[in-house]
Amino acid sequence: GLPYVGGGMTAEFDGGDRKMSGHISAIDISTGDIKWRHETKFPNWAGCLTTAGGLVFSGDLEGKFMAFDAKTGEVIWDFQTGSGVYAPPITYTVDGVQYIAIASGAVKYEEVNVRNGDTLYVFALFDEGK
Repeated sequence: GLPYVGGGMTAEFDGGDRKMSGHISAIDISTGDIKWRHETKFPNWAGCLTTAGGLVFSGDLEGKFMAFDAKTGEVIWDFQTGSGVYAPPITYTVDGVQYIAIASGAVKYEEVNVRNGDTLYVFALFDEGK
């Protein structure tokens, strides 16, 4: 009956205030070195998706869905979904166009000031050179 999200979650208490945080990290599997890290205000529950074009997609509990440069970790695009992103993004192709889909759903943390609700967003990726 307990949720398992593939990781741990902790909260720090500083003067009676609860502090939570999370991050998305790129790790070189041959050395274990952290290549880049993106800090978030709350623990991350969304998964990550990497494309062959060098993008990493993920979301956070504040409702932001982001595209990172896979090499540098720079956020190169973001979209406010209006509710927490708990789900992993997926990708698929139709008629030669690649799409990225993400589900955004109800937030469970009282500290996160975004609306409740469930929405599926789908974005098309286009090659700017064509």
